[in-house]
Amino acid sequence: MSIVVDRHVHDAAGGSEHESAARMSRRLSFLDVPAVLDLARFHDIKLPHVKALWRAVVRDGASDLATAGSAAGVPEACTALLEETCAVTTSTVTETSASGADQGFKLVVRLASGKRVETVAIVHTAPSGTQGRITVCVSSQVGCKMGCTFCATGTMGFQGDLSAGEILEQVLHVERVAPSLGIHWRVSNVVFMGMGEPLNNYDALLGALQGLREVWGMAGSRITVSTVGVVGKMRRLALDADRKSVV
Repeated sequence: MSIVVDRHVHDAAGGSEHESAARMSRRLSFLDVPAVLDLARFHDIKLPHVKALWRAVVRDGASDLATAGSAAGVPEACTALLEETCAVTTSTVTETSASGADQGFKLVVRLASGKRVETVAIVHTAPSGTQGRITVCVSSQVGCKMGCTFCATGTMGFQGDLSAGEILEQVLHVERVAPSLGIHWRVSNVVFMGMGEPLNNYDALLGALQGLREVWGMAGSRITVSTVGVVGKMRRLALDADRKSVV
């Protein structure tokens, strides 16, 4: 998988609030691909069953694993084991700011920790208006330790890393909010240009890249990782991104 590494600056505002999210904080995001695969191996759940559940969630819009399992024909015992630990999403959308179908929209997403990040959807509509696509700008951290003074996130200081699942939940939230705004295109591209320095959250970044490839079926050429210039990690990413695969 060829990932475009773009040496670019981050500029996304954000904030944090500690709110009651005890139930969600105990749940594993079902979109955290590496963690879910480990869980499936522990319970001896077959990989095709896990992939079928992912498809039901991402492509068919199943809101919970029981519904996904029923739609995908996955044995109830497998689904029940995963449901004990996993939730389709562990984060929630608390605010939506729409600037029009031709321009896109922004989401404020509350994590299970109570902290919040921003996600931006950029909508590309064909001149005919009959087709289009969405690029999602995801956040990878709450705040950032790089300290760029011209960047709103940089002035927050570092407050925490997102998991691979929390990164990918932003993509799922965009796909589920878009129809309510009259936008009926699917996400075709993802850029890591939101809050945080993705290469400083390296393992979660790799897990998210793995999920985009295996769950969304997204080609590497449609994914851009933006960095202020963490050179050693850039070199590692060039090697590691191709190795991250479910199969």
